[in-house]
Amino acid sequence: MGAPSSSQIIQSGLVALLSGVCATVLFFAATDLVKDNMEQLGSVEATQSLQIPFVVVGELLFLSSGVPSLISCIGMLFVMFGMILHSYMSRKANALIAEKNTHMEKTLK
Repeated sequence: MGAPSSSQIIQSGLVALLSGVCATVLFFAATDLVKDNMEQLGSVEATQSLQIPFVVVGELLFLSSGVPSLISCIGMLFVMFGMILHSYMSRKANALIAEKNTHMEKTLK
């Protein structure tokens, strides 16, 4: 055991930089572009779930890591499904709220 090797430190730094900084900036820029359209916002949020397979492929290609086990793949699928389902349900809830507000505005006029 002991301290991580220099290559592990560099790899961790690259992952932190690319996923923690670049991806976050791009995600917030995308959500800012579509903040007034709930349907598009749901789509942008659902793309977060695609980060998982990209990270796995990136690890395989650039970090020479092993292929995830079956249980790991099942876990990733559950997480991705949950993120997509959450985005879908949030979009649907926002659409219902907008519809209700429109109906209330019409009845008040």
